[in-house]
Amino acid sequence: MVTTVPVGRWPEDVVFDPGSGHLFVADEGSAMITVLGANGEGIRTIRLTTRARHLAVDPGLGHLYAPNEGSAFVVAFETRILEEVAGLAWRELRTGNGQPMADLIAYLMSRLTGRSVGLQTESATEGKP
Repeated sequence: MVTTVPVGRWPEDVVFDPGSGHLFVADEGSAMITVLGANGEGIRTIRLTTRARHLAVDPGLGHLYAPNEGSAFVVAFETRILEEVAGLAWRELRTGNGQPMADLIAYLMSRLTGRSVGLQTESATEGKP
């Protein structure tokens, strides 16, 4: 059975957290992250400050990382209870321009968690990890 689930005007990125069983969809058009359950049911939406384009999950910590594009801020959410657990301003970074987004998110996650992290990312529009 195939079902269409509304997730916003411009879905941009999709990630899955195996620990919670949640699928997270970033919608650039509404600055929202739609959280879906295992059967495609809508669990909740999370509003960001600005555009939601990229997401990353750390399954070891059970965290979802969402940069607020254009606002110089990334937020971490706990994937089971969907509560914000941390935030970090991008201006604290001392990395070069043009760095790939996955590398940038990994760096931010390392800063937020204090440990080296491995990412599970996949771009819905580009089809690349």
